[in-house]
Amino acid sequence: ERKAPTMSNTSPTPWRFTPLLYFMQAIPVTLVQEVSSIIFKGLGVENKDIAFWASLIALPWTLQMLLGPFVDLNGTKRRWILVGQAAIAIGIILTALALQLPNFFAITLGVLALTAVFSAMTNIATDGFYLLALDRESQAKFVGLNSTFYRLGRLFCSGALVTLAGTMMNVPPVTLSV
Repeated sequence: ERKAPTMSNTSPTPWRFTPLLYFMQAIPVTLVQEVSSIIFKGLGVENKDIAFWASLIALPWTLQMLLGPFVDLNGTKRRWILVGQAAIAIGIILTALALQLPNFFAITLGVLALTAVFSAMTNIATDGFYLLALDRESQAKFVGLNSTFYRLGRLFCSGALVTLAGTMMNVPPVTLSV
């Protein structure tokens, strides 16, 4: 005989979503603000151009509070997170593909700017989801965990991904003949 689930069985545990959400929240921020600068420098873009444009495309995170009402009034937090993460993934893929184009700097800046907007809106939804899903006591217990996983996400991008990219750049290209 099965028992009906009680409230304690159905209420979300922060361990089920907090680490992943906050780790994922750090990835686009780090890729757009830090890793893109490293890539642009490696591709020969001038420092002054990198500094100006990288700071400009980082504005959505600075102005997140202006996007908050739009996110709160349109759709659910879960939908914003899912759609936002998909848009961020597409933006990162398009950025990687655009690096091969002749006008790569302008194109990638545009794609990264859109990625930054989606990321900022996803951050708002993530924080809202966290606040709605947990009571105050649980929020207080897991606030340090949020910060830890956010920092781990930044470390992953600026350390592991940059190292991997550097290693891949030294691999000789594969020629295909048909």
